[in-house]
Order: sequence, then structure tokens, then C-alpha cells
Amino acid sequence: MHDGMQRPGTAGLLVRPLPRCMWRGDEPIRFGGKPRLGPGTRWPRDKNGKALHFVAEANLGRLPRSASGYPTPDFPKKGTLSLFLPLHLDLLYAASAVAVVFTPEHPSTLMECELPSDLADIGTMQSNLVHADGTTDNGRLLVRQRAEVLPFPSDHAVNRLALNMVEEAGTNIGPWKQANCHHEEGLAQALSTARPFPPFPNETQDSADLVNRIPKALREHLLELQARHLTWEFIFDWSKDFYDRCHDKILERLRSTHDAGAQGILNSTAIWNVATSKKKVQEHAFGEGPKPVFFAFDTPIAVTETFDRQAKRWMALAQFQTGPVSAQMLKRFVDMLVEIERHASKKDAHGNLLGPWLGLFDDTVIGHGLQADTTHSLAKMALQDACKRAVAREQQDFKRLDQDERWDRRIVTLQSQPAGPRFSPGTMPLQMFGLGFEIQSSVRDHANDILLFQFGDSFGLPLEIGPDAVLQIWIKPEDLADGRFDRLECTMDTTCQAPPNRNLTPKSSRSL
Repeated sequence: MHDGMQRPGTAGLLVRPLPRCMWRGDEPIRFGGKPRLGPGTRWPRDKNGKALHFVAEANLGRLPRSASGYPTPDFPKKGTLSLFLPLHLDLLYAASAVAVVFTPEHPSTLMECELPSDLADIGTMQSNLVHADGTTDNGRLLVRQRAEVLPFPSDHAVNRLALNMVEEAGTNIGPWKQANCHHEEGLAQALSTARPFPPFPNETQDSADLVNRIPKALREHLLELQARHLTWEFIFDWSKDFYDRCHDKILERLRSTHDAGAQGILNSTAIWNVATSKKKVQEHAFGEGPKPVFFAFDTPIAVTETFDRQAKRWMALAQFQTGPVSAQMLKRFVDMLVEIERHASKKDAHGNLLGPWLGLFDDTVIGHGLQADTTHSLAKMALQDACKRAVAREQQDFKRLDQDERWDRRIVTLQSQPAGPRFSPGTMPLQMFGLGFEIQSSVRDHANDILLFQFGDSFGLPLEIGPDAVLQIWIKPEDLADGRFDRLECTMDTTCQAPPNRNLTPKSSRSL
């Protein structure tokens, strides 16, 4: 770490891939497809003569020159940068093979190059750096994507795991924590100015608000639950699962209290009735079976009714529904979940939990009281199962999309994920200029150099470097200003257990 660290005065450029519906054609950066090189320019190769893979192209004339009053480094005012990487090799040991081709012309004046015959199929490589579905032309090209560029005030950003280890050792990391906060605040501010993504099908702000209304205790650990998952099939799955679990609960109760005599006969009859009802429930399937000639009802029953009866009604309502669920219906469904949570956490005037509120219990178990057991766990398990099925359906639907649609969906999904406990999307961003993300020693070793490119969080690219590694390309300030892009150094750092200290941090791989 640097001692006496101060707030830097430099601008970084956040690179944000866009779905195709947002392309304007004038984006300053594009990824994948075929490169556009000047006449007579040879396709870059590694030291063994093997063709490198084209990754990105930057139109220098359209890159911002400042962010929040901080300037970017001095670079040519026009021209085209084309980045090539040895994706057929392990970048941890082959970082020296990076190549950046500078062409003074505007990219629109250049022609796409024909592919070398020896360009390797990276779709079958085992390096795990390229998504298996992210290539075209028999695995030789990355999928074509465009990106916008968002300037932000860059600050030092350090691997949180390493910081925690240093802190546990008793070292004051206050300045670095503050810098990390500045870094993430700058990125958040840049993203707040970005063009909004189109919503997922069946996903609105109203439905997103309703997801947040579902009690936290019920949706605990369900980070994958999104508004778009709240379909009629989701409601059917939850209702059937919950109703089925109610039958299991009552059967467990009846069988535990079974005895001989007249009381036992009544109990046996109840067991048979509940088991028969359970079998009928299990026969239901979404969109299958004979449709009723008419519905005697078209709305859910009140939340003041017992929860099993509500679930039964919802199952019947949802089974043959098509199209999106109305906001009113979603609200009624969430209202029921809120009421289940209330019964699990609130007490009556006598200090007893309100309990399960199940008609099956009340109608079948002799002497059953309102405070017998709770339905909260049943509702929670049903919600977990319904969520798993919704995610599985989404994955199946995703596979049926064409490649362009899949990658558009991937971009939107990855950029809308909630922050995780160790890394949050975008904290180790796709970036040009500014201060790079520090994992090992590269940022400190190149304190006097300019960060030309950084690949960390994928943001939807098929090139998956992060979240546990970062690829950085460095250039000296004078070489950048003069357009000498043949003088580069590439490093790749990976997460390690050693804290970011010069005496403890292993060196990153580098070009020498």
C-alpha cells in the first residue's frame, strides 16, 4: 500500500456493454467480431507465430477527456485502437503476448480483416476465460458487442479480502477503506448517468416493489427472486406446494394422535380423507388437465380466510391462466404472504402466537387450537421451491433464444445483480485510464504508468476475467501521448491470501 495516500486527480473511463436494442452505431468501443485494421497492417501474432484473438476496438476521437474536473491522460485526439489477446493460451503466463494496433484513421474508414487460417478455436479451450457460448465463426471470434463509456473520478481500489486480512493483523487501513468508498461512489455516480436498460418481460417497477414487500423472513437467501419471476406459473407452483405441505402437516398430526376405539375410527376416516385430498392436489399441473366449463370465481378469497383455503383458490385461479399477472392480482398474492408472516410473528391477547390458521387443521383435528403449529416454515419452503422452478424455467427459455438475444439478456442480468458479500458488480470494472484495481502488486509497480485497459468484472462480456482476477495493460505517459502503442506491458493478478504489502505480496505475471 502507498503511505500517505491522497485523493487522486485523474479520470477513469467505465466501459459498459449495451444490449443491441440500445446500439446507436456511434459507440466509442466495440467488442468481438472482426477487427478493422489499416491497409497493409499484419494480423498480430505471439512470439511463436500464432495468431492472436481480436477483443476490442476503441475510437479515440469519441473518448471523454475528463471526469468531474479531473483530466484523462494525454492521448491521440483521433484514431483507432485494436486490442488483441492470446486467448488460446493461459493469460496468467502469456500476458506478454498482448498487442494493441493503432491506426490514425477513423474506424468507419477501415475494412474488416479476413481471419487467419491458423486462428485457434477458443470455444473449446479449457482456460475458462471465454464463456462457452460467447464465440462465433466456429469459436474463433468473440460475439459482437458495443459499449458506452462513462467517465468517473478514479480512486484507489483494493481487494477487500486482502484489506480485511491486513486489518486483522492490526494495521490501520482507514485511508484505503475511504479510497474504496470513493471508488465505488464514483462508479455508482457514473452508472446513474447511464442510459437505462429495457426491462425484462413482465417486469415493471410496480412488480419490483411488490417483490420487496414479500417479508424478508420468507424470502431469506432468495437473491435470485426477481419481479419477472412472479408469473401465473410461479403462483401456481407456490400454491400447490404450500397446499400439499399443509396436507403433509395434518397427516403427520393425525397419525401421531391415532388410537383405538371410536375416536380412532374418526381419526382413521380423517386420515383417509386428507390422504385422498392430497392425492388430488398432486394430480394438478400448470396448464394441464380438463379445464372447468366455467369459473365460479375469478378472484382470490380474502386474506382473512384460512391460508390453506387461500392457497387452494390461488392454485385453481392460476392453473389455466395465460399472459402477465395484473398488478392487482400480484398485490393480492403478496398480501397473503404478508399475512402469513404476521401470523408467525404476532401474538393474540393471551400472549400466544396466532399460529397456522389452517382449515384442514381446524376442520379435521378434534380439539385443535389456533396456536397448534405454524405455517410460516411451509410458506417459506414453498417459496424457495417455486423460486427454483422459476429460475430453471428462465434458464430453459434462455437456451431457446438465439445467440444475440442470449447475450443481450446476459448483459442486463449481470449489470442488475445485487452486490455480494465480497465483490459487487462493477467494483473491478471494465475500464480505460484511471487507477486500476489492486489485487497483488501490479498497480503499485506501475504507479508511474497509465492504465490503458482493465478487464475485471465481465459486465456481460464473454471474456470472463473477474471476480478473482484482473487483467491490466499499461503504457508510459509519453508513449500514450505519442501513439507508441507498441510499447506495452500486460499484467494479470489473481486473488491470494497474502495482504497487499510489498514484503508479502507475490509478484504478478508480467511482460519483461
